[in-house]
Amino acid sequence: MSRHVIHHDGWFFEWSTTVDAPFGYGSRREDFVREHVAKHGESSRAKVERDLDRAMATGTSAEGAEQSAERMVGRANSAGYDETHLPLAEIVRIYCVERRDPRKGEGEVATRAA
Repeated sequence: MSRHVIHHDGWFFEWSTTVDAPFGYGSRREDFVREHVAKHGESSRAKVERDLDRAMATGTSAEGAEQSAERMVGRANSAGYDETHLPLAEIVRIYCVERRDPRKGEGEVATRAA
C-alpha cells in the first residue's frame, strides 16, 4: 500500500493510492507531526518533517513523478460517501476541518455515457 501526504490550504492528510481516499483524518502541520510521532515514535519525526516540507512545496510528498495534490486526488477517487468522488476542497473540509467520514449525499456519482 502506498501513502503520501497531501497539503492543501494549510491542511495535511495521508492519501492512500490503494483505495484512492484519505487514510484517516488530517490536521494542521503541528498537530499532524505530533499525531504521527505519537503513533510511530520519535525516530519518525525527521522523515515526516521532510514529507511535509515536500508536500508544502508541491502539494504532495510523492517523490519522482511530477505530482500535485490536484492531480493525485483530483482524478478518480473514492473519498465520498459510498466510495463516490469528492473534489479536493471537499476532502479537506470533511476529513480535515470537520474530521469525520462523508455522509450520504456527499460525493459525486459518476455518470456513464449511454
